[in-house]
Amino acid sequence: MPVTINTTTSFTAFEYHKDTHFYPADYRYEGSAESGWNIYRNNKPYLTLPRGYLLLKTLCCGICSTDIDRHNLPFPLPQIIGHEVVAAHNNFMVVVDINAAHKHLGDTDDCTYCSSGLENHCPDRLTLGIDRLPGGFAPYILVPVNSVIPLPDGFDVKLASIIEPFAAALHAVEAESIQAGDNVAIVGPRRLGSLLILALTLWRKKNDIKFNVIALTRGKHVYELCELAGADKIIDITAAQLPRCDVVFDTSGSTSGFELALSAATRVVHVKTTNGQAICGLTCLTEMVISELSLYPINRSEYSIAEQYLSQIQSPRVLLDSGVEDSIVTFLHARFPDLVTEIYNEENVDRGKAELNSYFDVAIGASVNFVNKVVKDKFDKSLIKPKGVFFLITDSLSESSLKVALNKGVNINTSRCGNFSKAIELLEGNILAARPFLNYFISGMYPINDLPDAFEKAKSKRRAIKLLVEHL
Repeated sequence: MPVTINTTTSFTAFEYHKDTHFYPADYRYEGSAESGWNIYRNNKPYLTLPRGYLLLKTLCCGICSTDIDRHNLPFPLPQIIGHEVVAAHNNFMVVVDINAAHKHLGDTDDCTYCSSGLENHCPDRLTLGIDRLPGGFAPYILVPVNSVIPLPDGFDVKLASIIEPFAAALHAVEAESIQAGDNVAIVGPRRLGSLLILALTLWRKKNDIKFNVIALTRGKHVYELCELAGADKIIDITAAQLPRCDVVFDTSGSTSGFELALSAATRVVHVKTTNGQAICGLTCLTEMVISELSLYPINRSEYSIAEQYLSQIQSPRVLLDSGVEDSIVTFLHARFPDLVTEIYNEENVDRGKAELNSYFDVAIGASVNFVNKVVKDKFDKSLIKPKGVFFLITDSLSESSLKVALNKGVNINTSRCGNFSKAIELLEGNILAARPFLNYFISGMYPINDLPDAFEKAKSKRRAIKLLVEHL
């Protein structure tokens, strides 16, 4: 029987705090992939990890908009943040999937999420640099064995550094049914937004689907970036009429950007940002993105979209707002004999358990406040399964830009992490085409000791686009 040799690795790293500043802290990792790990912070126990985690040397890490908005997100601080990580493993350069669930550790037997393809939503997961697991602004990281993804020849550290956000962008593109002739717009075409433009242009080339990619921006400071990413048209919405677009991706992270997307879209608004803000009455939009929830309109005389969605689910479970009329419930039960419905009551709806089958597939509501309560109940948990759907009865909504969009038939979709292997494959086949964009996109590289200064520069709305910090 092989002897397990434990490792001790100590270092000092910058932690991000709720006051939006960085302060140094001492960390120590003790353990091995075979025995598990104990993480100590300032000589006190911080986190215990099971077996299956590998110790990697960090090479560099990108500064992301999620990092900048980290103090608004529903995860504990302080923490070593940073999730766009490039690392070294066995003398090879690798990238790292940021989720750490049972499946990433090679164990799905006792987890309905991980065995159902929902490992990125596993309630037991940690998230590198976002939720408890120390991230890439540390010189060493601990990541699950199945989260380590080797890179092909031809990838340098700069190209490797965009794999994580590019995978998220590509996932959003693939999630929508983009059709030939569509006008597809991006609001906030800067960090993630410009990567979405690149993903759209490379994806349409690969699939030979002709549609228009339009960047919607406020000012000309991102024109060159959008052109290099492959945008067909760039529109300064402060000086031009808003175009009508079939699909609009909102990466702005702002109330005005989301409202702009709602105004421009005729079919879908796809939200990608997690900024923790309340937008258009939705206090839970960040949590919706984290759980990849969608919001679809219905009205009292037309239930076809709900009927179509429910027909794809075996024995669907539906949570109903108390304001939903009996006629809708009667119709659904007649159409789906095995349908299970429950009226929402915040005093008796308790999903304290994490079993997947204890949640609802669908919620039907008559107010935005219902969505907020269901996405984040009194236990700070969603009552809807990951990738589930809300149907909002538009007749009941108060006047707002959200109601106007829903009355047009606009669906609101969200997405989060993407498939690294797909992203690597698409970039590998288009390295020469992506290189000019990449050279402009990455504005600078800073030694890790200059992280606080680099972070402040990354907050700039102008030339500083993507900044990397490197561990020398």
